[in-house]
Amino acid sequence: MLSIFENLRKILVLERKKGYNNQAVTGGLQEYASNFQKQALQEATKEEEQRIIQEITQRLTIYPHIPSIKRSDHVEQIFALIEGRKPPTPQDLDGGSENNEFSRQKEELLLEIKKLSIQQRNLCTEIDTLKTRKETLLSQIENLSAQKEQLQADIKQFEYEHNGLQSQIYSLQHHQTELESEINQLTSQKNEFIYLLNQLQAKIENLKSEEERLKKEQEVSVRFKEITDLINRKMKIEKEIDTLVQDLANREHDLKIIHQEIKQRNKELAEIEARPVFTRGAGWKEKETQLKTELDELNEQKIQIDNEIFIFKQKLKDYREQRERLAQKITL
Repeated sequence: MLSIFENLRKILVLERKKGYNNQAVTGGLQEYASNFQKQALQEATKEEEQRIIQEITQRLTIYPHIPSIKRSDHVEQIFALIEGRKPPTPQDLDGGSENNEFSRQKEELLLEIKKLSIQQRNLCTEIDTLKTRKETLLSQIENLSAQKEQLQADIKQFEYEHNGLQSQIYSLQHHQTELESEINQLTSQKNEFIYLLNQLQAKIENLKSEEERLKKEQEVSVRFKEITDLINRKMKIEKEIDTLVQDLANREHDLKIIHQEIKQRNKELAEIEARPVFTRGAGWKEKETQLKTELDELNEQKIQIDNEIFIFKQKLKDYREQRERLAQKITL
């Protein structure tokens, strides 16, 4: 039997219990028909099964249009299709109404027996649980009894120790009286020591004040020396800056002269190269070579002076930064 047939059988049993009022499923059996057909056809593998599914679907679809008095016969016909029997004719259903009623009561009794079996299993489970809890409680009671006996023994031991402690308390009280007398004597000595301590404390405060004064004077002297050193360093750096500025001006002047000489040599060389060769006169080749040699030398001097100017400017920048830092330290 297909699983969907089993589901339909349970629905029809419920419909029978509800008096064939078409309320076994939401929306009625006609609404369930399309869902039944779709699932059943997915499970069906034989043509006979497909034919039965189509016939059951038709009967479910027309179920709400069947008079209430005839619905029980219609349901029995669907039962027959599910179980693979030939659907009974109306004559068979009229002649066997007593058998149908007996079958219906039998189905209801079987459902009741099934429910009672489930309840019986649940009760057995609860009984086992209660037995387990009973054993747990008995074990806890035994543990509590043992703890009770231990507590009673502890109480007796405590009472014994309490009596011994009581005698010790009396002895301690007597000793306390003696100690209080000694404390009074020590308190008197303590007051004398406090008076002497206060005097010493006052002297210590005076010494601390004197120490602070000397320390401040020393700090002022050290600070004055530091400022003097900073000023000397600043003056030395300013002299270095003046020297660098002068050297830088001289080198820039030299560079200017070299630029002028290079310009002059380039002009002379251009004039020679601009004239035709036959008009240049004797010795022009030697003069051209000499001019180029002088230009190379002047360019080398220019590069050297450029490097020196760059170094002078870098040193001048460093000295000025050092001067600014020294000025900030002196201000602080």
